[in-house]
Order: sequence, then C-alpha cells, then structure tokens
Amino acid sequence: MIPYKYVDFPNLKETVNEILKIIPELHKDTSVYKSYDKEFFSNIKLLKDGVEKFNSWNEIFDIAIVSTKANSSLPIHKDFGPIEKTIYSLNLPLYNCDKSYNILYKLKENANFKKKSDENNDYEYFKYKEKDVEEVARFYLTQAVLFNTQMPHTAINPTNEPRIMLTMRFNTPLSI
Repeated sequence: MIPYKYVDFPNLKETVNEILKIIPELHKDTSVYKSYDKEFFSNIKLLKDGVEKFNSWNEIFDIAIVSTKANSSLPIHKDFGPIEKTIYSLNLPLYNCDKSYNILYKLKENANFKKKSDENNDYEYFKYKEKDVEEVARFYLTQAVLFNTQMPHTAINPTNEPRIMLTMRFNTPLSI
C-alpha cells in the first residue's frame, strides 16, 4: 500500500489564504485535532471546487484543522475508524508546513498500542511507542497530499511557529 502521494490541488495558494482568514485562534498556540462541520468551510468556493477533483464535497465525513505547537510533535498514532473510510485522507498545508514533516511507519512484530481519545472531539486513535514501529517514509507537506492514515504516523514540528494543516476524510474511499 502506498504511504502517500503528492497531488495537484487547484488554486492551492488562494484556497489556503481563504481558509486562514476563518480559522480560530485556538490553532495558533496548541497541538489539537479539531473537527468542524463542513458548513464552516462551505463559503470557500475554491476549497469546495478543489475537493471535487478528488471526491464529492458531500462525501466528506470529517474535515479538521490539525495544529502542532512549535518545537513539538504529535504522538505516533494510527487513525481509528472504519477502514473503508479512513485509508487515505486529503491534506492541505495551511501554515508553516514546509519546514515540518510527517513520518510514516510500519509496525514491528508484536507491536502494542493504546486506544486513546481526544477529549475535545471524541476522536479516537491508536497510539504506539517508538520501539514498536519502523520508519518507512517521510514527507514535507509542501503541497496537497493523499496519505495513508492507517499506517502509524506522526508530525514533527522543529520550528518556532505552529504547524497548521487541513485534513479531509470521505465516506467513499480515495485511491492512489
């Protein structure tokens, strides 16, 4: 299974500028995965039109802004949810993503995990320790990307600014 693939999202720079105008301050100083009702973004025509290149806007079941604090990382995790819906997400870089990176891993034999939840969103995920995984890919979110959320992964932000991205998941699977 392919870990990730860069894709051409139409009018990405202009789309990002429109999204940045409406995102809450919450994302500027904390690490958080915050889901929004897709109606929150529905007035951004460029976003809706761009999404249509990959899947129908109406097929989105989760759209979230993910922020990673300065000089920090997210836990190594695998997203939880119906496998048929959550193999690939469509991610857009919003702020300070070119100097931070994602790492994707494969599980080592007999790897252990903890099922965790994010108290802010009722979002569940499987958390892994570094000893239970082996790096298989690394990428910088310099453009839109489809990436396999069923592989353990993390985001590393070694900068003095927050890293902010938009992630979208669909009722019908995306394919690479």
